[in-house]
Amino acid sequence: MGITDMKKILKKSLIPLVVIFLVFAADCALASGLYANMKTAAGANLISNADPFVFIGGIIKGILSMLGVALVVIIVYAGIIWMTAQGDSKKVEKAKDMIKNAVIGLIIVFAAYAITRFAITSISGAGSASSGSAPIPGSTGPTGTICPLGTTPDPAHDTCI
Repeated sequence: MGITDMKKILKKSLIPLVVIFLVFAADCALASGLYANMKTAAGANLISNADPFVFIGGIIKGILSMLGVALVVIIVYAGIIWMTAQGDSKKVEKAKDMIKNAVIGLIIVFAAYAITRFAITSISGAGSASSGSAPIPGSTGPTGTICPLGTTPDPAHDTCI
């Protein structure tokens, strides 16, 4: 089996692997509540969500989620380049640079998410006991209950309403 045969096999098997990865990634994202955030970002939850800061925060969180997924895909692609470099130092260096840059990008995305979450909760007044407003949908209740978007924690019954 020559190098060209290996490249053909890799190219033929890469597309199904990417599709399978995306299907499982979508399942994980749906399980973690990304779908609810994307509905908010798309405007499906606009009428029930009167606070524009929460709406804008949902859009930003959706964009940051997509960027995070793209960066993870870049890391996987760089790993494939590295594994198939076969001792070619240029390919190895290219893969290392891609991984380094993608990890830096992930750090920036996580920091942007944290800053956005802090800013939106501070600006909208949600989450502070003195503001008198309801908690942000999607936030945790007093006992750690995570409520989906469009609902708020009900501390009396430890559920979401």
